Order: sequence, then structure tokens, then C-alpha cells
Amino acid sequence: MATHTILDQFKQAAYNNRDLVDKIERLIANYLVKAPLYQDKYSDVWLWNEWPDRGNQPDTGIDLVVKEHGSDYVAVQCKFYDPAHSLQKSDIDSFFSTSDTSFPTLEGEKNFASRLIVSATDKWSKHAETGLENQKIPVNRLRVQDLSGSLLDLSQFSLNRQQDIKLKPKKALRSHQKSALEKVENSFQTANSGKPIMACGTGKTFTTLKIAEQLTPGKGTVLFFVPSISRLSQTLREWTAETERPFHSFAVCKDSKVGKKSDNKDLRAL
Repeated sequence: MATHTILDQFKQAAYNNRDLVDKIERLIANYLVKAPLYQDKYSDVWLWNEWPDRGNQPDTGIDLVVKEHGSDYVAVQCKFYDPAHSLQKSDIDSFFSTSDTSFPTLEGEKNFASRLIVSATDKWSKHAETGLENQKIPVNRLRVQDLSGSLLDLSQFSLNRQQDIKLKPKKALRSHQKSALEKVENSFQTANSGKPIMACGTGKTFTTLKIAEQLTPGKGTVLFFVPSISRLSQTLREWTAETERPFHSFAVCKDSKVGKKSDNKDLRAL
């Protein structure tokens, strides 16, 4: 089931616009809790009105609050305009202002460490794009379409039981991938380097994950080079979704100007 099909169900079932927004926000909250890409990073997700540390702050832009493993907090805004709508800077200004203030917690005074904007449109005005840059608090983006590309099994989605969203079964190595894994493992018994060569569309990213897991049982460090930010994003998503054990990633880019290039959307989506 495509994400936009789910959104259409929400529109048909909602009593009013507030009810529609609530359903969508709860879907995103469930996604952030269960999606493999975020499970190792986030520990808790609250709707703004349910956040324990909200206090008396009014609803002026923040829709969800996420706590990372540790003590950092992430402010989330969900923008579900029509996909044809071009998101304007004025649409996110109040979110930036609200998430730039400190708040008291049981652990002391805190500030949001980062921001996340979830949108149903890929159309951002020039001023909105520029508004994401040079922010004191970094901003990441998540497209609604990314939910369909995750390991969440949306085919089993139920409007009445959003919290029961399940993950798709993880992939198993195919015969040619098993052969590649065995050959790489055997080659390292007599050499300290090698180059597996596989054709396009044969599952190289998944196979390299299984090779990395096999060669670093239980613990280890893997250095993975990619030719582009988009490939980095793809690799992180697949490795995080298909790994058999948790791992921590740290992305480094040698080009200090990458944020000004067309790949910047992929960079902010990591």
C-alpha cells in the first residue's frame, strides 16, 4: 500500500481537519519509533500535546518531539499540503522560532539538538530551501514517500490500529550472493585485500552488508566508500534495514560545498 493511499484513507475517515492532522502525526510518530533507520537513534516519540516537558507552551509549530538515545531532543514538524503545493518559507518560520527556545526537563534546561521536517511535497520554494541552510540547529527532511520505501509493511496497515504496524521480513541471501560471500571470505585467508565484481541489479549493497557482518562477527569497524551522497543515503537505508545486529554509522564527505549542490536533499535526508 502506497503512503498516499493511506493519506487518502485518513482524509475519508477524518471528522475534521484537526482529526486528520492527528491521524497523520500519529502515523509519523509510529514510523519514527519502528523504522529500522531510526530505531537505533530514537528512544521516544511524543505528539506535541502529549510531551511530558511541554509545560504551558502553546502549539505554535512543533508537531512531534523525539528523544534520542541519550539526552538530545529533536523537534519535528509535519507538513501535509497537497503534493502540488510549493512549500514556502513562511510555512516553516514558526517552527524554526518555537524550536529555537530552551525548555525545562527533569535533566535540566535543554535545547533541541536538531529538527526534522516531514512533508508530502517535494516542491520547496527557493526561499524555503535557503531557509534550511545556515541554521544554528541543523534541519533534516523526510518525505512521506520514504515511508513506502522503508521496511514497514504498509500492506498490513489498519486505520484503527496504527500502532500495530509491522516490519517486512528481512531479505535472505540468494545463491549468487552466497557464492560471492563465500569467495570473499575464502580470499581473506590468503590475502589482505580483494575486489568482488558483481553486475548491476544483483544486490551488491545487500551482499556487502552480509560480507561486513561475516568478517566482523560481534564487533568491528567497516570503512565504506561511495561515489555520491545519494549512494550514501541508499547504503545507510539498506544496511540499517537489513542488518542482523545494531551498528552505528558516521558519514564523512570530503567536499565542504556539498550542501550547495543538488545532492543536498539527500544529505539532509540521512
